[in-house]
Amino acid sequence: MSRSPRLGAALYETESSWGENTSTFGTRLRTIGVLDCSKLEQQKLNPDRTVQFRNEITPGVNGIMGGEFTVRMTLTGHGATTAGAISLSALETLLGLVVGNVAAAGTNTTGAGTGTASAPGVAAASGGTAGALARFGALGDGRANGQFAALSSHATSVMTLLTELPANMNNGDVVYNPAIVYPTELPTSNDITSTRWLLQGANQEHEAHGCYPKRAVWSGFGPGEEPMVDITFGTSWWKPVATSFPTATSVQTYAHAPVAAGSFFMADQGTATRSGATYNIRSFSLTIDLGIVELRGPGGVNASQVVTGCKRVPDRISGEFVVDAEDAATAPALGAKWLANTPQHILYSWSVADTTAGAVYLPYVVPDGPRPTQFDLDGLNRTRFRFRAGTDASKSTALERAAYRFASG
Repeated sequence: MSRSPRLGAALYETESSWGENTSTFGTRLRTIGVLDCSKLEQQKLNPDRTVQFRNEITPGVNGIMGGEFTVRMTLTGHGATTAGAISLSALETLLGLVVGNVAAAGTNTTGAGTGTASAPGVAAASGGTAGALARFGALGDGRANGQFAALSSHATSVMTLLTELPANMNNGDVVYNPAIVYPTELPTSNDITSTRWLLQGANQEHEAHGCYPKRAVWSGFGPGEEPMVDITFGTSWWKPVATSFPTATSVQTYAHAPVAAGSFFMADQGTATRSGATYNIRSFSLTIDLGIVELRGPGGVNASQVVTGCKRVPDRISGEFVVDAEDAATAPALGAKWLANTPQHILYSWSVADTTAGAVYLPYVVPDGPRPTQFDLDGLNRTRFRFRAGTDASKSTALERAAYRFASG
């Protein structure tokens, strides 16, 4: 009897060796929409043998396995407070596997009421990780306002910031410690940890082995939208199975928040000053085309398996944002940035509420696409700025070099 495709569950486990024939799945994810298995592939090959009669045919040959599937998830933030030490959520752990790394930002602390908005004094002598993002204070406090900032260093009870806060904290204001998802930039750190998946439906179910990320599409970053990520996994081999459904494996059901009450910062790289660097964006998009190369060869676990590994190659990272058009000027600000080609850095906080907060930091951004000009959007004059993003090659640690850093708080 056919049942609704809206009923299903997605579970995964990391593999100790590529494509291993093991059927345990410890983590269930809160996915959105239908789990579509129609792109899991095994083709029938036509042998095209020489025959004697005009319409004589011969049976085909079973081809190799492969294909892909996509899981969609809302970006929920951490799901619990990050005012203290944190344990990574299932979503954060998966994003770390997809992108390359995930870690807590460092030791949380509180404001000391000293210092400045770009170098606030804090209670902890050290512990914040250079290059990480942290979140400061609370929305509506009239000071740091719960916004994210990127850390340059933390020593002698001072957090030196790459992106200035709206204002300095008072004594006791909380400094939150989010999870940070980021890529590894060293060319020698290009291995991928494979995963295996159980894709359950109310009718058919499939196991997919030797799975690897092919694409990750972040969307819903415009004001009032719902941020989410679509991750497409390639698979080395798969099989139909019959397991217990509904599954008894629990799932984290953290609520997400729409894009609201955050802030958008862009300034010349190396400039932390907030004045003149924040924009009232009307839309924002970020595209990260993961650089993934399949390794095909012998040694597969399954008789129809040819993908036996993957390597990371350069990603392609690009984006754009839209703001209201400026008044008439001989050198409009965004046009001037485009002409000067001065590298920028961008920090976008799309939510700043504890448990659902989220942000992305791009440390090295260059203008891209056509020169910004005025256009009509929703009956108002607007301006679009396109960019490419990449690693900060001047830095020394993996996190400081990372071309993009997602904070989940």
